Amino acid sequence: MKVTGDRPGKGTYICMACGKKVVIESDDDKLPVCPQCKGSMFQ
Repeated sequence: MKVTGDRPGKGTYICMACGKKVVIESDDDKLPVCPQCKGSMFQ
């Protein structure tokens, strides 16, 4: 599980609360708060 603020690396992460996909395009980018439900846990 990844949480908001983590730097998980490039990839697509799915919000565990609502299923919204968040794409990280750089290894330096942090996971944001889910833009749909404001959730903070991703898989």
